[in-house]
Amino acid sequence: MTPILRVKNLSKYYGTEPNSVTAVQKVSLEIAKAEVVLIMGPSGSGKTTLLSMLGALLRPSEGEIFLKGRSITELSETELSTLRLHELGFIFQNFHLLSALTALDNVALVAKMAGLSHSEARTKAEFMLSELGLAGRLRFLPEKLSGGEKQRVAIARAMINNPSLILADEPTANLDSKTGYGVMQLLSRMAKEEERSVLIVSHDSRIRDISDRVLWLEDGRLK
Repeated sequence: MTPILRVKNLSKYYGTEPNSVTAVQKVSLEIAKAEVVLIMGPSGSGKTTLLSMLGALLRPSEGEIFLKGRSITELSETELSTLRLHELGFIFQNFHLLSALTALDNVALVAKMAGLSHSEARTKAEFMLSELGLAGRLRFLPEKLSGGEKQRVAIARAMINNPSLILADEPTANLDSKTGYGVMQLLSRMAKEEERSVLIVSHDSRIRDISDRVLWLEDGRLK
């Protein structure tokens, strides 16, 4: 079976020789359908840089990235934007919710960008938020939500367009241990049920047991 994500000899350098800095060096990995993979490592190890490349937000200096068997390394910015909207879902440690929009509208907006009508997007967003236990918080602005509730809104937003791969960058960093673990359990369960692959980068060892596989990144290399 073709892996959802395949990475071959991926590297990212900043600057020019002899003063260049290597953030990620010759990383190769595969992620299967419905697999939850956790990449751990200390601060400064290259986790966010790696995730940014895998999420088509940052172009690699070397190597190739294949999503569902398709090379995305040389795609144009327009093609990458379409790819991010339809095939990738993002979850960030700071949630990145739009403060002027309700929880419902934060999620529905992404569905509308993908082509759904206003009513279709809101119906789908309401269903997903309700599945995440937020039926009573649909019309709350982010400032009125707890950290765990904000992260569940972010999960709904990441999954609303049925992406093949969900990428989470330190998703528990701004949550207490109990809330963070619970939210990650919820993400893992939903991903399995809907056969979405998930890649989490974190230094939070508390979420190891919600993952199918744990990798270690240090000094830009997987070890």
